[in-house]
Amino acid sequence: MVRIIQGHHLRHNQYLIIRVYNEDTANANWDKQLLKTRKGEEVNTETTDKLNIDKPTDLRTGKLLVIRGDQVSFYMPTTGFEVVTAGFDGPNRIYVRDAVTLERLEYCLLIDQSGDKRYVQGPAVVFPQPTEEFYEKKQQRWSFSS
Repeated sequence: MVRIIQGHHLRHNQYLIIRVYNEDTANANWDKQLLKTRKGEEVNTETTDKLNIDKPTDLRTGKLLVIRGDQVSFYMPTTGFEVVTAGFDGPNRIYVRDAVTLERLEYCLLIDQSGDKRYVQGPAVVFPQPTEEFYEKKQQRWSFSS
């Protein structure tokens, strides 16, 4: 079964989480991912080190990676990778996630699956690691004033 998904355009404060679904083809096709930098040029593996998207040494099935919008303006995965769904908007799937933008005197708390916590103070644009989630407190979400 095939589902056709358009490439993903990312704003500066957005990101994608991608998952390796076949480690053999992911390792073979890492160089073939289509990325466009913020300056608009297409890049390949020789230049992705400038984007801090080095090829992980352990591309195994199930591994999660983050593609950040402050580094990449367009992303299309190749065979061996899939973009993880962030949710649904009616019948449509949502893939692009919003990072948290903190102003001065604001902070946010991220909690890892292992229970580790990470505090980030503003001003900053905060991108979580693949296994982290933003802590939500009652009506407030993500950021808190100090």
